[in-house]
Amino acid sequence: MPLYENKDLDDKDLFRSVVLYGRNVASYKFALAESLLELGKVGKNIITLDELAIPFSTALLRHLEDSDKQGISKSSTFLKTLREFRDNETTKDKLLDTTAKLGFVNVIDAFHRVGKQDISTRFFLDERGSGNKIVLTDELLKLSQTNAATSLSKENDARWKLVETAWEYGISNAFVTVGYDKQQEILIALQGGIKRKSITGVKDAISGYQRGQCFYCSKELNFSETHTPDAIRVDHLLPFSLMTKTNLSEDLDRVWNLVLACNHCNGTSEKWDNLPHNDYVKRLLTRNEYYIRSHHPLRETLILQTGQSKEERYNFVRSIYDHLKQTGYHFWRVEDVQ
Repeated sequence: MPLYENKDLDDKDLFRSVVLYGRNVASYKFALAESLLELGKVGKNIITLDELAIPFSTALLRHLEDSDKQGISKSSTFLKTLREFRDNETTKDKLLDTTAKLGFVNVIDAFHRVGKQDISTRFFLDERGSGNKIVLTDELLKLSQTNAATSLSKENDARWKLVETAWEYGISNAFVTVGYDKQQEILIALQGGIKRKSITGVKDAISGYQRGQCFYCSKELNFSETHTPDAIRVDHLLPFSLMTKTNLSEDLDRVWNLVLACNHCNGTSEKWDNLPHNDYVKRLLTRNEYYIRSHHPLRETLILQTGQSKEERYNFVRSIYDHLKQTGYHFWRVEDVQ
C-alpha cells in the first residue's frame, strides 16, 4: 500500500487511497466514489443499479461540461450516450438505462483495488448477480455521516480534475505541468510557462496527501471553515520570502513546496521568515513521493521540477535547504510555539 507508510490506516485513509492511487483509464472510479458518499448520507444500504445510475451519471455530466476527455479510450458507447444527453440528443430515460447497463461493467469490480491488491475495507458489496444491486457496508455509511465526508468529496473532485486535465492535454507528451496561482489559491495547467486553464483549488488537491491533517501539528483540518480562525492555510514550507533575501535561483512558489496548515501553526510569529526544522523537510520529501505515486499529472510535474529519481529529488530539496541555512535565520517547530 503506497499511502502513508508505517501508519495505521483508518477508513478515511483507505477511501483516499482508492481516489489518489488507483490507476485510471476512465473517470468512473471518481464518479462512483462521489456517488457512494452521496448515497451513504441517506443511510440506505441496498442500492439498485438504477438508483446508482442517477448520481453516477450526474457526476460525469458535470465533468463533461468542463472536459470532454473522461478516459483514454478512443470510443465508448456509454460516454457517447452521456455526450448525446449533454447535447440534448437523447432522453433522460435512455441516459439512465445506458448508465445502469454499461456504466458499472468494470468500475464496481475495480473500485477497491489499489496497486496489485484490494484495500482491507469494503465500502460496498457487489450483488449484481442476485438482484442487480450493491450493498453499502456499515463502514461506508458511518464514513458518509462524518465531517470527513466533506473533505473526501472535495479531494475526490480535485483529483478527478487533475486526471482529466492530464488526459485532455496528453501531459506526458505535451510538457504540461501543474502550476500554482497564489492569488486565487488554485492549481493551473501550464505549457511552456503559459497558463492553459484553471484546474482546481489547491487545498482540495493537497489535502489527501496529508491525510486531511495540518502538515505541522497533525490536527484534523476543517474544510467547512473558510473565514474563521480554524480556516485552512496554504503555506510554503521553505519560506517564499527568502527567495529574494538569499538570492535563491530556484522558485519556491511551486507545488513541491506547498503544504496545508491550520491557522495556529501558520500564523505564529516564530515561523515567519524562519526555516522549518529538519523534521519537516523530511516530511515534505515523503509527501512529495506520495505525489509521484499518484501518477498524472502531479507525478510528471514533480519529476520535472525536482528530479527523475528519488535520490535526485532528495538532493534538490536538500540543496535549497542548505543554501537557506547559510542566511543565519533560526529554525522553528510546533513545540516551540505551543
